[in-house]
Amino acid sequence: MRFTDQIKMALSSLWRRKLRSGLTILGVVIGTVAIVVMLSIGIAQQQFMEEAIGSSRELQDIRVYGSGGFFGPSGQNDKSKKLDDKALAEISALPHVEYVSPLLRIDVAFFLGPYENVQSIEAYSREYLDDLSWEFEEGSFPSPDEYQEGKLPLAIGKQFNYQFYNTKSRDPMRGFWGGDPDQEQPPPDVNMYETPVFAIFDTQAYWEGKFGNQSSDEGGSSQPVKAPKKFLVQADAIIAPGKLGYSEYDYGIYTDIEPAKEFLNMVFKGKAWPNQPQTKSGRSTGQIIYSQLVVKSDSIDETMNLTKSIQDLGYQANSNAEYIQQMQESYSRTQTMLGGIGGISLLVATIGIANTMMMAIYERTKEIGVFKVLGCNLKTIRNLFLLESGMIGLIGGVIGLGLSYGASYLLNHFVGQGEDGGGMLMGMMGGGPGQANSIIPAWLALMALAFSILIGMVAGLLPALRAMRLSPLEAIRTE
Repeated sequence: MRFTDQIKMALSSLWRRKLRSGLTILGVVIGTVAIVVMLSIGIAQQQFMEEAIGSSRELQDIRVYGSGGFFGPSGQNDKSKKLDDKALAEISALPHVEYVSPLLRIDVAFFLGPYENVQSIEAYSREYLDDLSWEFEEGSFPSPDEYQEGKLPLAIGKQFNYQFYNTKSRDPMRGFWGGDPDQEQPPPDVNMYETPVFAIFDTQAYWEGKFGNQSSDEGGSSQPVKAPKKFLVQADAIIAPGKLGYSEYDYGIYTDIEPAKEFLNMVFKGKAWPNQPQTKSGRSTGQIIYSQLVVKSDSIDETMNLTKSIQDLGYQANSNAEYIQQMQESYSRTQTMLGGIGGISLLVATIGIANTMMMAIYERTKEIGVFKVLGCNLKTIRNLFLLESGMIGLIGGVIGLGLSYGASYLLNHFVGQGEDGGGMLMGMMGGGPGQANSIIPAWLALMALAFSILIGMVAGLLPALRAMRLSPLEAIRTE
């Protein structure tokens, strides 16, 4: 019997039992849609993560912490490993290090009229600042040739001015964090880019003057505190928000560490800077303990190994690459779970196909006997039933794939799409505006089609073998 004849007979058999065949095919359709759509959501999630990885330069950054952890030095008497120039040189000598930038946090109290803001200026190396590739909404950060003696170059985030609070406000909660549109609270009348503000760098003297000196003389009276000197500072640039309308720099204030050191030397005039090593007389030892070191590896692939090398030297270190690895593992588990949910539907469809084909054997026992009496090859009889079950898988797979593309379109264009263009599903799973909720690549479509045919033939294998083993005489006698 020719192969084309076998196909015609298989289709004819399915057509004779239209309702049962249709219900069996429906099971395959549901299973195909379930597994394709579930996997397509996982693929969209994975693609978003890979795009984020490819566009993030921070995956090459390693943050190194000293004895004080995230916040920097914990005191001059701390004997654990410190982040000084010696540590900077030690880490710089490691392989795969592109550069090492110190981070020095400088606590400053800012004032303008009734408004006040106490915050840390973050001072990095110029190499690191240039590597950030900031775009500025106003002004520009001066180049080293443009630095002015006695002036601290500053770049602020777009929301930095909103951190000033009104010390004269009768309601303390309304005075903090600038404006509040819901309570008709006006924003702070402060713009560091347009207007200079006063700044106190000796924050220890500032707090003692504000709350009193904790030390006292023998008579129990508080020691008088000399008012700290104020300096005028002004922002040179306002950092523009990112593509999403915000960035991690929105509330910060930043400078170059070299002019920052010169400025602090001018401010303290030989005295030790706050939280820095000092002699018994309060003079500077000349040693600088940095808050952090930022190490840039020469490639993303080497970031994890370099982090381990730094940790082996005795420093606390971590990088975003560690979180990315955890995210990849999490996404893999999510895809496995989603695929498993769809796979259960296909398993149910497989049982349905096996049941349908077994019923077909019982109904066509006499027909099988006739084939055998006429000398039909056993393999041909087996192939006839395998083709029939394979047809069920093929037809169900094609219909299911078409419905999957329709479901993917609905997920991407109608489900959870708000004004920001972000999908509801991706909003729950870490996506952003404009990110697809569902992606069906060509390989997934082909795999789903092949798998539906395969499960159809696997489900029909047992009934086909049963048909091969039927006795011809007993099959002919069957009513």
